[in-house]
Amino acid sequence: MQLVASVLTGAVKDVKKGKITLGIHLDDFLGNLKSVVGKVPFSKDAIAMYYCMKDKETPTYVKGIIAAALTYLFLPEDVIPEWVAGLGFTDDIIVITTALSAISGNLTEEHRQKAEEFFEA
Repeated sequence: MQLVASVLTGAVKDVKKGKITLGIHLDDFLGNLKSVVGKVPFSKDAIAMYYCMKDKETPTYVKGIIAAALTYLFLPEDVIPEWVAGLGFTDDIIVITTALSAISGNLTEEHRQKAEEFFEA
């Protein structure tokens, strides 16, 4: 998970510099998320956001929002740690929900379909 966080953090830095390097290690994100899918209640949304971020048609600022949200999702230091019973994912849900709201016009049915296929594989 730390690898994914560092890669996504690097992607956020690239967004700030005006460049996006989506092909490097972001595919590790999928494998790591799949391994914890039972623990993350909004996994399909996160995967759909990932596919939206990889889409060439997605604007750079949207990719930046997604990279920031997914980075926060996998950071080991959260505002509310995941081990806190009943509250652990509250901050993550807020971040993902806010990001989804901000990018909703760019998240297509194709991205959601790819997320569904990911979980069926």
